Amino acid sequence: MDKSTFDWRGKDFRWPFIIVCVLVLIFCFLGAVGLCAYRFQLDNKLVRAVTYVLPFPAAIADGHIVSFGEWRDEVKAVMQFSAKRMGKVARPQIEKEVLDKMIKEVLLKKLARKQGIKVTKEDVADFVKKTEDEAGGKDKFSQYILESFGWDVDKFVAKMMYSEVLWQKATGEPSIMITKEAKKKADGLLKLLKKNEKSFEDVAKESSDDTGSATNGGDLGWFSHGVMVKEFEAAVFALEKGQMSEPVKTDFGYHIILVDDKKPSEADKPDSEQVKARHILVRFKPFADYWTEYQAKAKVHKFVAFDK
Repeated sequence: MDKSTFDWRGKDFRWPFIIVCVLVLIFCFLGAVGLCAYRFQLDNKLVRAVTYVLPFPAAIADGHIVSFGEWRDEVKAVMQFSAKRMGKVARPQIEKEVLDKMIKEVLLKKLARKQGIKVTKEDVADFVKKTEDEAGGKDKFSQYILESFGWDVDKFVAKMMYSEVLWQKATGEPSIMITKEAKKKADGLLKLLKKNEKSFEDVAKESSDDTGSATNGGDLGWFSHGVMVKEFEAAVFALEKGQMSEPVKTDFGYHIILVDDKKPSEADKPDSEQVKARHILVRFKPFADYWTEYQAKAKVHKFVAFDK
């Protein structure tokens, strides 16, 4: 048998062997860096560079990595901010607070994507402009951020302001998902009413989110023009006595309206028309409720050992 087959210096064997050795060395190096960072909290240029560039996780929140390097970077900035205002600060407390904040930001962005909520460049620019004006102008704001955090404005916006803009957007108006869920429920109630399996009054008592009228079977009594919101008013005055509407969307949610009676307007008072109606309201579920539920269910794993 040819001995060269077993010669580690042979051409066929040398390069695979070298590649394996290099990979082992890289693995050992990264393992050592990880040990220094996680276990011993070593903080030098090499460890910072490696953990910032490579996806070392400080935590994993519902499958999304919270970067160890970005966490350390933000801890440093918040430490600087806190030291300038309070003197001596407790690093472990800040480390925990910053990590919890970053985890919440990851979860908030994921839930917002799921609900179809998007923050535009204009949304961010408007928020930044308002903040700059409150701080006394763009230059003063930039100087304040640099002295307080050691960051430029763009970095501060990305790390500290974007999530605030996202939260305001999410809680400001119903998302696509919230609207769809409310519409689906309203359609289901309308289908039930059309089957005549239950009376309008019973369904209102059981399912309406308008607690003020639900106990009375959805009864709103008599009212004229100018009392209800415009979408509701347009729908109810277009119905005839005994007629029921399709789901009507307003800022409150979706309404199913039933007209019990109508009084025509007086000849000299064209807006004096009155209607006696009932409604079933399917209210839009607040984003904050989804947020609370999502946080409770989210799987979060933390990997860092905080300083003692």
